[in-house]
Amino acid sequence: MDKENNDEDSMLTDRPIRKRNEDKLNRSPFANNFIKRIMALETSNGACSLAITAPWGNGKTSFLNLVKDGLKKNDYRIIDVIPWNLNPEKSITAHFFEEIIKEIGGVDHQIAGFLKKYSDMLGSVDGGWFSNLSYKISLPALAQSISESMRKKGIKVVIVFDDIDRLGADEIEEVFRIIRGSANFTNFIFLSAFDKRYVQ
Repeated sequence: MDKENNDEDSMLTDRPIRKRNEDKLNRSPFANNFIKRIMALETSNGACSLAITAPWGNGKTSFLNLVKDGLKKNDYRIIDVIPWNLNPEKSITAHFFEEIIKEIGGVDHQIAGFLKKYSDMLGSVDGGWFSNLSYKISLPALAQSISESMRKKGIKVVIVFDDIDRLGADEIEEVFRIIRGSANFTNFIFLSAFDKRYVQ
């Protein structure tokens, strides 16, 4: 083997970029335009959901990293939900709420408390009607309280589901149920990235 072929610098990696100074493919202008579109979304009446679709290896995660970096600089709270490396015993829905509660808990304890109660009530639905008797508020009313608090305090969150195409069919359905079930929450924006052909 010659020195050139043995040189580590000659090896290529598929590691996604994390910073703009690593953007050798000049994705940043497109990311900047996407950031502007996200910031222009009307979320005061409910959540918005956007998808980034491309085949595996086309740089979806790199693009997402550029977008997340720009949104952080504009006071958006970024919440990464990574369902594909979870313990099989743990539900994606439970993990989703844990990540949101953890992030928002550092900003506002009242909203985090509302979200915890909402998560607990959702979990009790599987236990049947009687398991909900101990709650003095309904799920829709609690969702409204969460939304009003988010709107009043100007907290905007972007929830990122990357690599959905690493999941099985049941898990993909659960992710989309989470997004659909959160449609009434104001100031929530969902960003999903996946290979559309695989998910279909």
